[in-house]
Amino acid sequence: MFNLEKITDDQAIGLAQAIVNDKTKNLRFDVNRCMMKDSEGNAPLSALLYCFAMIDFMGALYAGQGGKKDMNNKNVDTSNNAKKMSLQFLGYEYDSIEIIWQMFRHKTIHVSMPETVFEFDNRRISWELNDDNKANHLQILPRSITESGIIPIGNTRINLEYDHKFVIHIETLSNDIIKSMHKYLDALEKDKALLGKFKAAVHEIYVVKRVVKK
Repeated sequence: MFNLEKITDDQAIGLAQAIVNDKTKNLRFDVNRCMMKDSEGNAPLSALLYCFAMIDFMGALYAGQGGKKDMNNKNVDTSNNAKKMSLQFLGYEYDSIEIIWQMFRHKTIHVSMPETVFEFDNRRISWELNDDNKANHLQILPRSITESGIIPIGNTRINLEYDHKFVIHIETLSNDIIKSMHKYLDALEKDKALLGKFKAAVHEIYVVKRVVKK
């Protein structure tokens, strides 16, 4: 046992290793379960949500901001922290990260589905999860000739047209997140500033909080 307020560098690195081991185990298990197909299909959006939660968590560790407010009592920019972490440790290109966040992350978390169609570089882009070809992960592909290019919204008469689709292969995303966690661990052992941010973040994440009645 140790006090998070007085944690040593060696203790912090050991704690980071334990956290990463636990998180990677959970991520593999949950994604595998969500993506197992039965007679009713599978649950790709649930797997995707957990991937986003894990990226946000790693972003908090990376930035040293595990709470809602920063040292200046300003709201923590969770998305920006996660994007910066993704650039450095996931190794994704900036445009891919922006599309992931704007098309998938925000809308899926807040309204239970990705952005149906959005415009990017003069293209109208829809989305696809878990294309069978892993090489298509994070690719913007022209719609195939077998696709109508029109997405009906429920039983309404509203149709959204698209000419490209952005593909996320969830298993590949999950594996990339796990790799990024181990890259982060390697960096933590060499970078004192990063280790200091880890200490600050875990103290905020694992502190006992009081629920205030309104």
